Amino acid sequence: MPQKRKDAEYLQQRVRELYKHHTAKQVAEILNEDHNILAPVTERIVYNVLQDIRTATNEAETYKDKPWSDFEDDFLRQWYAQGASIPHIAQQLQRSIPSIHGRVKNLGLANRKVTPEQERAIRAMLQLTRMSMQEIAYELGVKYQAVRHISNKVKKETGVSQRRTSDTSFFEEGSLAERLIRNALVERYGDAVIPWQHNRDWSQGRGWQIDIPLKFEDGLKVAIEVNHVRTHADRRNRDYAKRRFAEELGWIWVPIWMLEEPTKEAIVEAVDTIIRIVEDLLRGERSFYDSFIADVEEKERFYYAPDQPPFDPKEEANFGMPWSVDDTNIVLHHYGHIPLEELQAKLSTPRSSYAISHKARSLGLTKQKKNFSAEEDEIIRKYYPTGTENEIMSLLPGRTWTSIVSRANRLGVKRRDEWTPEEEVILVEHYSSLSYEELQKLLPGRSIQGIRTRANRLRLKRAQEWSPDEDETLRQVYPEEPREVIQAALPHRSWQAIVSRASRLGIRRMKPF
Repeated sequence: MPQKRKDAEYLQQRVRELYKHHTAKQVAEILNEDHNILAPVTERIVYNVLQDIRTATNEAETYKDKPWSDFEDDFLRQWYAQGASIPHIAQQLQRSIPSIHGRVKNLGLANRKVTPEQERAIRAMLQLTRMSMQEIAYELGVKYQAVRHISNKVKKETGVSQRRTSDTSFFEEGSLAERLIRNALVERYGDAVIPWQHNRDWSQGRGWQIDIPLKFEDGLKVAIEVNHVRTHADRRNRDYAKRRFAEELGWIWVPIWMLEEPTKEAIVEAVDTIIRIVEDLLRGERSFYDSFIADVEEKERFYYAPDQPPFDPKEEANFGMPWSVDDTNIVLHHYGHIPLEELQAKLSTPRSSYAISHKARSLGLTKQKKNFSAEEDEIIRKYYPTGTENEIMSLLPGRTWTSIVSRANRLGVKRRDEWTPEEEVILVEHYSSLSYEELQKLLPGRSIQGIRTRANRLRLKRAQEWSPDEDETLRQVYPEEPREVIQAALPHRSWQAIVSRASRLGIRRMKPF
């Protein structure tokens, strides 16, 4: 949960004062020069504060959005038709950019980003194909926002409200840019391009993936990473650690930065760059790669936050044995088709059911769903209302508790939730001192979740309030000591309780334990 700004009250007070005479952008600029403001203020933050002010009944009218006049509407229509930019129109009308965008939509002005022929083509592809909006934008060479705008118009015209979804295969092999680059490299280098299902095998169990890994017969290994600025700007430590680990294993790191949404020209340029790097490396030349990586590192310094030194967040983790290609193929072909015990027996390395499920998820696999039989439905009707979780699951082998609860809800079968006075007395007396397992013994037929829910309704607490001594101990050991030392210093507190208390006190961990 995001923490409240320490200067929130002062920020709201200043926004109240400034917004009456300035635009939101100007308010943000003024506040960023104010020494009493403890963190940067963006235009979006100003709008959020204004929304909070508008919801207050006593000030709703004062800070209500300024109505548009006929003169402003005529001015907007004229300048918009002449091709003036939205920021320029906003400056002339002393309106915010989002306000101009909203008014353009409300007035139903034509979309300037596409021609009438392109709009007809977009409409046809939206209605007749399963292509995603990003794929349509790429094929027609238009902006993604334009396709989304027309899609919203089509949904409003046809009365369709649900979100448009593309074919499920779109999500299985990375982003559109990754798939386009991969397909071009497969045409040139064939089997040297490792299939997408195996792009995590190199990381020795860490779970890191290379977007497009290339391995050649002469031993050259090239790791191509397609980075989108909007999604990678906050991933500095992860990207740094992954690159460092890959280079230790002999991979040549080739990050391709997509500064905007993919276009045919950008994809062609990226593929040409990769091919030139690979061909030079196959000949033993590195001069072009060295100049390329220097330019990339300059982009990284610009887009990544420079205030935190990079570290490996998985440095001390135990990842177990890496998955082999053969074991990965076994999971690909058999997961969901045979019992989990049989699948475990087929693997060359012993794996837990959790490890196999985790691997299956990383490969984009899901278990085939098995419909409930009439006999299973009858068991649910008979035993679900009063039976314990373990009893019901023993009568329905192969079913998870989540699926049983879901099926019971569909059948309209309810669990017994009436607590007797005797049960509540037991819960009140022992909730703060006994473990959940011990409480279950005193309350047969009650699940741990049921006990927690009832305790919350009765406003019972599991432990006493934190003492000043405990808070002081937490301040001393939490920032830099390992988890074992912290728990030893606070033996009566669970790790979850310790982390929660540290968050409330504003104490942060200084090392990546």
